Amino acid sequence: MKLKTKRIYNTITPEMAEAVLEYFYTHNDNRSTVIAKALGIKVHLVDYILDIDLSYKKNYMGTPINKQKTIYRNCKRISAYDLDNKLVGVYNSLKECSKDINVSFNTISKHLNGKSKFNEIGYTFQYENANL
Repeated sequence: MKLKTKRIYNTITPEMAEAVLEYFYTHNDNRSTVIAKALGIKVHLVDYILDIDLSYKKNYMGTPINKQKTIYRNCKRISAYDLDNKLVGVYNSLKECSKDINVSFNTISKHLNGKSKFNEIGYTFQYENANL
């Protein structure tokens, strides 16, 4: 377990942290005051050890997160071409395109809407329905 605060780090030993975590996971009463009293440790040290342990768990508050599921409702598919008119990629959204080829969201939007006259970025963009 990595402990980040220097002042608290000097007072917490690895054995102390293991004892607190063992008590926390094996007993029914998980209040930090009860753990501190049972082990003879100050309450703020118990809170610190438990906060660090729980922060390592992914989303320990209980709400499931599914980042892979992305819905493209109102997004138009975008085709990106290099200066030789070779297809670089087809993207589901403007945001996805800007992340993949490291070009600003606003720059791509200006090219798609015809507001940019110069092509200093080395790419051309079109909506997928449009002909090149």
